[in-house]
Amino acid sequence: NWDATMGDNFDPDTSNDVLPVLKAEPGISEISTGTDGTVRVGKTSVDALAMDQFQGRIEPTLLEGHGPEAPDQIAFGTQTLRDIGASIGSVVRVSVGDLSQSMRVVGRIIVPPIGDSRGLGKGAMMTFAGYRKLVPEGARDEYLIRAAAGADRGALFERIRTKLTGTALQQGIEGSEVIDLQHVDNLPFVLGGLLALVALGTLAHTLVSGIRRRRRDLAILKAIGFLRRQVSGVVAWQASALVLTALALALPLGFLGGRWAWSVFANTLGTRPEPIVNGIAVAALVPVTLIVANVIAVLPGISAGRTQSATALRTE
Repeated sequence: NWDATMGDNFDPDTSNDVLPVLKAEPGISEISTGTDGTVRVGKTSVDALAMDQFQGRIEPTLLEGHGPEAPDQIAFGTQTLRDIGASIGSVVRVSVGDLSQSMRVVGRIIVPPIGDSRGLGKGAMMTFAGYRKLVPEGARDEYLIRAAAGADRGALFERIRTKLTGTALQQGIEGSEVIDLQHVDNLPFVLGGLLALVALGTLAHTLVSGIRRRRRDLAILKAIGFLRRQVSGVVAWQASALVLTALALALPLGFLGGRWAWSVFANTLGTRPEPIVNGIAVAALVPVTLIVANVIAVLPGISAGRTQSATALRTE
């Protein structure tokens, strides 16, 4: 929920050098400063981000509750809350070495990785003042930065790197889960394409089988005056009816089922479930599917139109 991070928790306190430079930069709108470290909640080891607001308000994305605002408040990722058996409003005992304090859980958050392999649903956030009660020697050595709206981020971060050559700056840090999802990003399209091919093959088979079973009916239609193109039109209407029935069931069920499945998956990861539906693509699906279905119906329709009524009725 920020554009860049600076520093790491192995640096000494760099706030006197870094903060004046960041504050004087007009391209930066918000800044938080603090550090990160490992704390224990009961028997569970938790990576914690300890930040105080310096300019504006910048913190991890909130899923529930609010961010920590006092030294005795803490927020956790979804999976970490499950691990420690706590919920918003619970009071937990947080410790580092021999020092410990009771802290109230005030929020459920997403903590992106900062210098470690923390997962999206794991980790904690507290104020830097709260962290100093557990680690009195803790130094302000990390900074979260959000660029101002309309700022040229490339030029902005290049200026900062030039002015603060001894402090590392990182952009676009992604969690391991996000990277894993990117590796299979095309899988839904491949799977959808295979299912579409199966559906088209099933439609073609249904039309051909239907013509064979209904030879007598088609022959009667020709006997009472249907032209070839009209008999072919019957097959096209059959294809259209099958497709429209399938779409009437598949679109709402797919929409609801997809949202539910993604929400369950996202909540398991501990991130925000925000399913996105492309309304234009969904709307275009209906006419495109109808066109494809009628194209598939062309050859079976021609075959049906060539039905010899006398021959078909004689064999019956």
